[in-house]
Amino acid sequence: MTPWAWYWKHPDDESYGEECSSREGVIAAAHREVRPGETFEIIEARMSEAVEHEGSDFIPFLRSRNHEVLTAPPGREGAADALKADQGRQG
Repeated sequence: MTPWAWYWKHPDDESYGEECSSREGVIAAAHREVRPGETFEIIEARMSEAVEHEGSDFIPFLRSRNHEVLTAPPGREGAADALKADQGRQG
């Protein structure tokens, strides 16, 4: 079993993505991707290290705790907004 780590996802996604070592880190990672006012989920979890999951696209959580649904604060420009604004200026 892996050490405890933090993960985030959009509510409609089936699985969690980016791994971070702290709650603050995973929230910052989510804020770079979600739009202001958009909700996202975070969770602290431990994953399986079983050989049967090597090379797999999905590795299950064996233990989880501290699940939260959060909302990105309004009035801040995340990576998704910055990219859209930059594309608007280019074209």
